[in-house]
Amino acid sequence: MYTTGMVTMPESIRPVAETKNPAPGICLPVIVNFCQYHKIPYNFTVFPNYMGNFGQRDAQHELELYDAIVDVRCYELAALFLCSVFVPKCGSRGQVVRPCSSLCHQTKRRCGFFLEVFGLTLPDYLHCDLFPESTNPDECVGHYEVIEAAKRAEKPGQSRTTGGAG
Repeated sequence: MYTTGMVTMPESIRPVAETKNPAPGICLPVIVNFCQYHKIPYNFTVFPNYMGNFGQRDAQHELELYDAIVDVRCYELAALFLCSVFVPKCGSRGQVVRPCSSLCHQTKRRCGFFLEVFGLTLPDYLHCDLFPESTNPDECVGHYEVIEAAKRAEKPGQSRTTGGAG
């Protein structure tokens, strides 16, 4: 098993956090404290981000506003989603790697109420359906983490029925 802070995955499906800069001169090491603290599964970022920030300092200040969402533990992957939006992963060709659609949907579903309570919003243009879904970590962030979080949420020994026979 492999553990990335809160996420434990079998070795066969663990994402590989790059230790070598995939595109020197384009990708920058992640220095945002929020993302380092929450042990996101990537080490390099690229700007501008989805929120219109042109650097990590601006992203850090904005992310601090969302600390309360992570603190209420509405979803164990909320920090990963927020980092993938504010401090996006830099892909193998220096491109922005977006959050996976499933990561976006789960975070909004589980934390949407708390966003409202704390008077926070995510921009309207962050439509989850516009994000890709892929097993390739160079296409989107969070696919395997969402699967593993769902497995952990299942109570051992109980199965969820979907209303069908069986």
